[in-house]
Amino acid sequence: MHEGLMKDFFSVLGEVPQPRDCLQAIQSVLRPGGLLSITEMQGDPDALGQVEVQRLAHQCGFSSRETVSRFKGFTLNFTKAPCSDKLTPEIG
Repeated sequence: MHEGLMKDFFSVLGEVPQPRDCLQAIQSVLRPGGLLSITEMQGDPDALGQVEVQRLAHQCGFSSRETVSRFKGFTLNFTKAPCSDKLTPEIG
């Protein structure tokens, strides 16, 4: 995958067999400062809980931006850091 191809990405993470791998792949193609928005709905047998989604996203390098709670679900918005240390070339 190519770094920085996508500006925004929206997902229902509970439907993905390997959520952490999915978030790492999104991290690799999302532009710095880009938005990741994850919605989960109550009653979906595959839904992940809000705390689990936040934990996975933070472990994959995303920063929390906004939480929207709804009657039967939630949406969590995250951003990719504007600059990643591992992408910054060394000078010298």
